[in-house]
Amino acid sequence: MLEGLDRKIKLDIIITVIATFVSVNLIICSYVWNGYASQILSILVILLPTIYIVGNLIIRCILIKNLRT
Repeated sequence: MLEGLDRKIKLDIIITVIATFVSVNLIICSYVWNGYASQILSILVILLPTIYIVGNLIIRCILIKNLRT
């Protein structure tokens, strides 16, 4: 059980790092390409929740597998 919890914490950290990396890169891109800033930030608004949703689904599947065994 603790092994699954450790794995969940590691995955939470990885998901947060990925989301932070993506958001920082897209914010920098929006400053570099001013003409496309609204499109880039719109992509960011759609992409960030998707990263967290997919990550939470993966973590939930791992926790369900660990609870069954």
